[in-house]
Amino acid sequence: MKKIKDYDQLVLFVTSLTESYDDDAIILYDIGKYYVAIGDAAESLFKLFRWDFREAHNLVKSCLFSLVTKDGLACLQNKHIYVVIRETDIRYVGDYDSNYSDTQQFLDLIRSYTNEGNVYLYPIIRQTVVIDTPGMQRIARVSALVVDSLSISVELDGRESYSLVDDMIWDYTQVGVSIMSVLNNIITQQHDLMLEMARDKAQATKTVKEANTYIYQLYSYCKGAHKEEVIVVKQRGFFITFDDDAIVVSDKLSIPLYECQTFGLRNHTAAIITPDDFSSLTDMDINIHVIATDHIHNMYEFCLSGQDLLNCTYDKDIAYDDVAIIKDVTGDYMIKATYEGIKLDPVTISNQTGMYILCLDNLCLERKYMLAALVHQTFDKKASYIRQQLKNNEE
Repeated sequence: MKKIKDYDQLVLFVTSLTESYDDDAIILYDIGKYYVAIGDAAESLFKLFRWDFREAHNLVKSCLFSLVTKDGLACLQNKHIYVVIRETDIRYVGDYDSNYSDTQQFLDLIRSYTNEGNVYLYPIIRQTVVIDTPGMQRIARVSALVVDSLSISVELDGRESYSLVDDMIWDYTQVGVSIMSVLNNIITQQHDLMLEMARDKAQATKTVKEANTYIYQLYSYCKGAHKEEVIVVKQRGFFITFDDDAIVVSDKLSIPLYECQTFGLRNHTAAIITPDDFSSLTDMDINIHVIATDHIHNMYEFCLSGQDLLNCTYDKDIAYDDVAIIKDVTGDYMIKATYEGIKLDPVTISNQTGMYILCLDNLCLERKYMLAALVHQTFDKKASYIRQQLKNNEE
């Protein structure tokens, strides 16, 4: 096998290929890391998916070509597009400025596993992107990848959606290219898990929950013997903690909380502590007990979601009384509260959330914080209206 290392050599090889057809199949030439589509095949891929293509020139010939990744080939096969692979004696081992195109093909592969009406949601933590807009530069946190059969978007800062593709119309603006570059870095590391979540979400989620539950049980067992200390479990390049300890750490460091998927009544609240965070906690004279384990995971393998109820922001000037979780005659869980002496009509909440809160100790921080977040999320609009009405009456 002959290895070629640079783009110019790749162009020379591409222009040496002869276009051929096999019952209208898309012909792909295997060069190791990529497959090459030339001429009409490259145009067909652009028409089907809007995958990027380029033009190769030598002294006597020019042609269009595109590079197809292993993910791109899998996407074509999932779409039942007739493909013929031609073997070559070339192996391309060089770098190629194809981050956008490679990311396109992976995202389209994910989309090919997403049936109409279903949504693929993949949580992303501790990844940021620089967004340049007229007169302003902003650093945003990429918090989730959201894919359905027709569109692909990312969630920014846990609340804002940014569309990368609608049907086949891809975003090539500065913001879109920057986000695709960040996604390329994420995919490089998290490829297998992201793909498994698309292929078989139920099995992938079960595997994640099993691993997470084991770590949580280590934490819980140790917490029983060290109630006055913050318990953290050492992982690959970070520490993780749960429940009330997560809330304490979040308050001290002003860091977000995450929802960690585990088996049980409800997923558990978690906080991620970097080595710098750990040093800050020790400087605050926080008593920390570290658990070491052979079960070491990368941060992304926990599939932590930033959509934790405790992260919601609300108007702290609104104060409620008589806040409680109750059950109605049908067994559904509801939250009730009083504002400014006015009893608010109880509102149904998820049975999972209601049951979990009622199982918590009355004195634990998690119960207090969850009730506060839930009551504000449920009643703040109503309370704001009442407050305005009372103000109008006073005037």
